[in-house]
Amino acid sequence: VGLDFWNVQDRAAAFTTSVFYDRAGTGWSDQARLPLTAAEVAGELRRLLRAAVVPGPYPLAGHSLGAFYARRYAQLFPGEVAGLLLLDPGHEDMFSYLPPQAAEINEQMKAHQEQVPELTDEQIQAAHDQYSQLFAPWPGPVREQLTEYHLASWRTGMRETENFESEIYDELRRGGELPAVPLIVLT
Repeated sequence: VGLDFWNVQDRAAAFTTSVFYDRAGTGWSDQARLPLTAAEVAGELRRLLRAAVVPGPYPLAGHSLGAFYARRYAQLFPGEVAGLLLLDPGHEDMFSYLPPQAAEINEQMKAHQEQVPELTDEQIQAAHDQYSQLFAPWPGPVREQLTEYHLASWRTGMRETENFESEIYDELRRGGELPAVPLIVLT
């Protein structure tokens, strides 16, 4: 969610306009059916930027699945993108390069996703401690809200990625080239 990157946004906002948001159905945004297509997410971001009257072109930063959405935005609206920063991005062809054992584990995990049990009290406490440590530099009220959000909404990410192999990967493969803008990938 957007507040996960409060530290980055805070630093960037010192010298330029910096915007982060929660996609529909995530964080503090309105509920929405999940999963969404990459084009739906890109369109949502475009509408948000226009409604907020944020002038482009935009340097887009996307982490993990957000990197898919940033790339799709760049494919759909290339003239509006000044650059891309992809943090730990996935790739639509990653399964072509997985070792057989990893591919098998991935298939097993997908088959049993609906059967993932609720977290135990010990797991919740361990996750709480990890989030508290990770978000220690965040302001206290933000840190606590963010930690509680993640503990209560950990299944949202699973729902968001349900259509990766059935829709998102093909969207990116067929979506066209990225614009000729700076591209930085950190992994």
